[in-house]
Amino acid sequence: MSQTENAQLVSPETPPSPQTEDRNYRRLGLIVLALLVGVFGVWGAFAPLSSAVAASGKVSVASSNRMIQHLEGGIVKSILVKDGDSVKAGQELIELDNTQADAQLQIVLAQYYENLGLESRLIAERDGKSSIVFDPDLDKMQNPASRLLIMEAQRREFHARAQQLIDEKQVLNERIEQLRNQVEGLEAIVASKTSLSRSYNDEIKEWEVLYQQQLIDKMRLRDIKREKVRTDGDIANAKADIGRAKAQISEVKAQIIAQRQKFMQEVVSELGDVQAKLSDNRARIFALQDVSNRTKMTAPVAGIVTNLQMHTIGGIIPPGKAVMEIVPEGEPLIIDVKIAATDIVNVHEGLKAEIKFPGFSHVKSLNVVMGELVQIAPDAVTDEATKSLYYPAKIRVTAEGQKELMRNHLAIQPGNPVDAMIVVASRTFMDYLIHPFKYMADRAFNEQ
Repeated sequence: MSQTENAQLVSPETPPSPQTEDRNYRRLGLIVLALLVGVFGVWGAFAPLSSAVAASGKVSVASSNRMIQHLEGGIVKSILVKDGDSVKAGQELIELDNTQADAQLQIVLAQYYENLGLESRLIAERDGKSSIVFDPDLDKMQNPASRLLIMEAQRREFHARAQQLIDEKQVLNERIEQLRNQVEGLEAIVASKTSLSRSYNDEIKEWEVLYQQQLIDKMRLRDIKREKVRTDGDIANAKADIGRAKAQISEVKAQIIAQRQKFMQEVVSELGDVQAKLSDNRARIFALQDVSNRTKMTAPVAGIVTNLQMHTIGGIIPPGKAVMEIVPEGEPLIIDVKIAATDIVNVHEGLKAEIKFPGFSHVKSLNVVMGELVQIAPDAVTDEATKSLYYPAKIRVTAEGQKELMRNHLAIQPGNPVDAMIVVASRTFMDYLIHPFKYMADRAFNEQ
């Protein structure tokens, strides 16, 4: 028996050859690879992966910031706040120079008080008063001397016009008196001539009897008849003069009435004009007082000053230009984000959003804050900086997100920057792999 055979008989277990070991390792590797492929295939076919749209923005007040503007604009007299200041409702923010507005107001006020004095005088003339009762608003004049001048001037005018009326009426009354005296004289003449005419009648009758008895000649009878005719003519002329004098009296009386009516018409017309001017004065005073009052720009609500645009005393604020914004305090907060126009087709209201606050990146215990897309603008807006189109949208922090913030003792403030991922779909990994091929296949089998 050889030595090799003896060795094999002595060692009952023979060690494996290197080729056998390599086959075993390859078999084990294939098994592990198959398991990995199987697990990955199952995961790729069934495990969901979220698809999201990125959007950035900032925290804002839900009701929007209050823009501080001025209707007319003006020259800055003083700036009383700065960015970040906390202000109360009604607190003064900026004061504008009111020199021009006050000057215009004083001019219109002077016209108003002049017209008010004139109105008081015209009302007294219209109502036939013996003195003027001035409007109580005249007592509001800041300068007592000016008020007294206005009142005294109107009193003098009132008495002068009243005296003129009296003088004109007196002249007409004197004319009436003259005519009445003339009528009385003519009536006396008529009475005398009438008596003489009767006497002539009696005398004529007596002379006719004597003539019939041929005791007188006819010439004497004719003379007496001519005297009677002349007397009757004088009576007729005197009566005509009486009629003309009485007509003139009526005319003069009518002139007195017309004079009063003309005066009243002028008073009423002038009163209407001055009352129209007073209405215009009141409207202008109200407008100028409003302008003067608005030279002090105040906060409409309590909040924080932001985006202050004016920093120069003596600078000019254009009409309607926003000078600053007030972030209201105590109002609900919302997140304003910009969604790229290319992503809008995948986004709709009601989608969930994962919110991250770069300002809270140091808080390691803070998880993703959940939110909900609550509003999307109906049309795109151009970003002035990048000139790209985007859709303004609003995200509300959900109750779950609020709890996460409270758990970490965090509170968001208006102006905090935000990065949001809006979850638009949930697909498997296999869908992502197959989708490009499916898209190309759909296009390949479509005829033009």
